[in-house]
Amino acid sequence: MAKMGRLRIVGWSVAFVASMAIPMAMSSPASAAAGGCQSGHFCAFADANYGNKILDSTASRGTNAVEVAHDLTSSGSNVTGNKWVGVTLRTGLPDQTVFTFAANSDVSYVGNSANDKIDHFDVR
Repeated sequence: MAKMGRLRIVGWSVAFVASMAIPMAMSSPASAAAGGCQSGHFCAFADANYGNKILDSTASRGTNAVEVAHDLTSSGSNVTGNKWVGVTLRTGLPDQTVFTFAANSDVSYVGNSANDKIDHFDVR
């Protein structure tokens, strides 16, 4: 009888834990990425670690010169299947790619060579 009581408690415990885990997993927003960027969007942020959103775009592949506040981008969240290419404008010289956000990626800091240098994005 004591063995049967332990089995009921163990079985009830497993069922309780499983019932609690399912609602928690279902309530997490699967469509949001870093900085609250939604599925199908690209977001750029003025601060490292996704602070101060300056761009939230759904531009499609092949779009060039998606404007962003010049020389402010420090981090980004790409929740699209496209690459977002950060470009800096250079006077008297061809524009230069300074950073590329891979498809479906979050970048908490673009690095010193690209930080605060992106003037627009091309979507590839």
